[in-house]
Amino acid sequence: PPKKKKKKKKKKKKKKKKKKKKKKKKKEKKKKK
Repeated sequence: PPKKKKKKKKKKKKKKKKKKKKKKKKKEKKKKK
């Protein structure tokens, strides 16, 4: 009898969530004379 081929199970890839980087606003320092 012909051998039955085993079906390979496909692994589901987990999607990585990208973290949004918050841009820090640089405060301009006024130079005191």
